[in-house]
Amino acid sequence: GNTNITLGVYAGDTLCFVSRMATNPPRMEDQYAADLLAILKLYGVEPEEITGVIMSSVVLALGYVFAFPIAICFALVGCVFIMLIKNVK
Repeated sequence: GNTNITLGVYAGDTLCFVSRMATNPPRMEDQYAADLLAILKLYGVEPEEITGVIMSSVVLALGYVFAFPIAICFALVGCVFIMLIKNVK
């Protein structure tokens, strides 16, 4: 089911890493943000190095919860953020 969030970071066409975070509906937005930043640090990636983010979710409620910390984390460094929403054409 929808029990995890898969993250991937690319440098150009090269996949640098793939990681997963467990979904936990009661978790707050800032907790997801802290986990996201910790994963980036684990792989030696600074938020300032991220120039674009694309997010997609089949669980709309979780998508919005997770979109907020992503937008906050990367908007501060001038990153482009795109969220794909199910059934939107």
